[in-house]
Amino acid sequence: MRKFLIKLKADSINDLVAMNALYRPGPMEFIPNYIARKNGEEPISYMSTELRETLVEKYGEEETDKENIKLVEDLAPIMNLTYGIAVYQEQLMFLVQSMA
Repeated sequence: MRKFLIKLKADSINDLVAMNALYRPGPMEFIPNYIARKNGEEPISYMSTELRETLVEKYGEEETDKENIKLVEDLAPIMNLTYGIAVYQEQLMFLVQSMA
């Protein structure tokens, strides 16, 4: 945990709470992504590579870009605090609600 906190360069209570939530079996695999996104080393993206490939194949690049814009508009209020990574159970509940 200390190693991750040093790399994270935590500067708010939100960083500490998120790291505590991520430091569990399962979500632990997202800690490097969280750190990289917080430090500006990885772009924040709401669309997975797999989803993007599927949409490009089905609808083309232009339509996929439009869908990505809509996705960011819909999910940013839920996911901005955690750099596009679902960290908290409440975020997952809001994501499912938005999809419905």
